Formats: sequence, C-alpha cells, structure tokens
Amino acid sequence: LDPDTSPATLTAFRLAGATAPAIHLTQAARGVCIGLERYGMYSGHVTATTVLTTIGTVLLAAAGYEAPGLMAWLVVASLVSAGTAMALAQIATGAAPTHSWPDARAVVQFGATVVATETILTLYVLAERTLLTRAMGVGAVAELTIPLSLASALQNALGAGAVVLLPRAGAAWAHGDVAALRTMYARAVKVIVLVAAGGSAALAGGAATLVGWWIDPAFAEQTSATVIVLLAAFATNAVATPIWSLVEGAGRPARNTAFAAGLATIGVLVAAVLAPRFGAPGIAWARACAMLAVPLFVLAGNLMNSSGITDRIISLARALTGWVTGG
Repeated sequence: LDPDTSPATLTAFRLAGATAPAIHLTQAARGVCIGLERYGMYSGHVTATTVLTTIGTVLLAAAGYEAPGLMAWLVVASLVSAGTAMALAQIATGAAPTHSWPDARAVVQFGATVVATETILTLYVLAERTLLTRAMGVGAVAELTIPLSLASALQNALGAGAVVLLPRAGAAWAHGDVAALRTMYARAVKVIVLVAAGGSAALAGGAATLVGWWIDPAFAEQTSATVIVLLAAFATNAVATPIWSLVEGAGRPARNTAFAAGLATIGVLVAAVLAPRFGAPGIAWARACAMLAVPLFVLAGNLMNSSGITDRIISLARALTGWVTGG
C-alpha cells in the first residue's frame, strides 16, 4: 500500500481479513453437502448468500457508506453464510446413511494439500499485483483487478458446476472403474467448453458496457484489451476444470498442487518481463501464456493416448528397466 493510505482504507483491509475464517468454514460445510451429493443444498446456499451479499452491498453503497462500512457488512454476511452452511451440513449428515469415514490423518493430509494449492494461487495473484505496482504505480492495479474479477467470475461459475464430479469420481476411483472416469471427463469437457465459449463471448461483447456502468466509460475503454485477453485465457483454461475435480475426487490433490506451482511459476516469470513494458495488458498476456499451457498439455496427452504412444513409452520403459529391482 501507499505510505499515505488513509486510516479508513486500512480499516477496510483489516475487516476484509476478518472474513477469511468464515469463508473457509463455509467452503468446508459446502464440501460436506457435495460429498453427500446434496447438490440442491449446495447450489441453494451459494445462490442465496450471493444474492443477499450483493443486494446488501448495493443498498449500503447507495446510502453513502464507504469502504469500512461495506467491509463490515461483508464480515456480517460471511458469518451468516458460514452459520447457515454449517447448519445445512448438519442436516445433510443427519439424513445420510451410516457409513465409514476416512481416518483423521488422511483427512488432514488431503486438506493440507488443498490449502497449499490455494496458497500458491493466492501468492501468484499477489506477485502479479506487486510486479504491476512496482512497474506502473498503485493506480495501475485497478486496471488489472477489475478485468480479472470479470474473467474469474466465468471460471468460478464453471468450477462450481464441476465440483459435483468430486463424490462420483471418488466412488468410481474406489471401485477401480476407469471407464466411468473417462465418461465423466468426456461429458464434462463437452459441456464446459460450450458454456465457456458462450459465456466468454457474451462477456467480451458486453464487458466494455458493464465496466462503463460499474466505473466509467473512459476506464472501460482503457481496460478493454485486458478484459478480452483474460476472458480468452480463462475460457481456454476451462478445459482443465473437470480434470481438477476428477483428480481431487480420485484422492490425488498433490497433482493439482504441482500444477498450480507450475502455472504460478510460468506466469510470474513472463509477467516479470512484460509488466514493466506493457503494464496491466502485459500481466494479462502473462497469465494467458500460463493458462494456455494447460489445454495444450491436455491435447498432447489425448493425442498420445489415442495414437498409442503412451502404451509404447510404458512398454519401452518396462523393457529397459523392468528387469531391475524397483525398476
């Protein structure tokens, strides 16, 4: 932050930090509903809390409340959201049939890996903003964060839909049903690609108008290129959304952590080169480069599987090292 940041802004930042524990409790409780396949509870809670928070924020802003007042409302809304989500999770658990739960160590390891993934992605966002601030000043951050908010809304919507794959993927993996996993993946990719293409096209067409209403027309014109680049990147990266959920459902969250680390590394390295020269559009292009690597790797893997190269590589490895102990 700028050394001359006002006390009101600092108060808003502290209040924003206070929402984090409630948000994590909400996510954990929603995860229980998803794991028990109570998707109506999950989607109903997401919709209700989003509408409530948005309406409250708009009304308070219209009444003249500034950042501290708005953040105080978000703290209250997040606490209400966490409380209702935990109540729904309790209801879902009580209605579920008796079943065995995994041991505590497995749960902690899984949770720690997921937290590590989220931490890496958060640090990636902070690194982007730090590079942009040092290159162009504090004022340039808004030129990135607002387009990023629009683009990430599409990604979050697709991610919320793909989350329903988690319990079914876990069941298929537990029974060794590889065919079911492949079917889930193929169907999910088809749906998500269609939704991502339509959603990104609609947002790209109306982004300038939306940002013009939200901020002002001059700012919308200034950030239009950044919005389009980020929308294209997030839409293309949507191919990885079902893979992410299937991998977690199969009990392999560490692979998502490795993917997040690779994504962040590529993005930060490219951003360090482009940010000083191009500002916010440079950061957007850097993120696009990192995200576009994902569908290219997926495409390469599908081509290798369909052409039989994967099996030949494995056969070669077995022939070369299979006779060695541990090979």
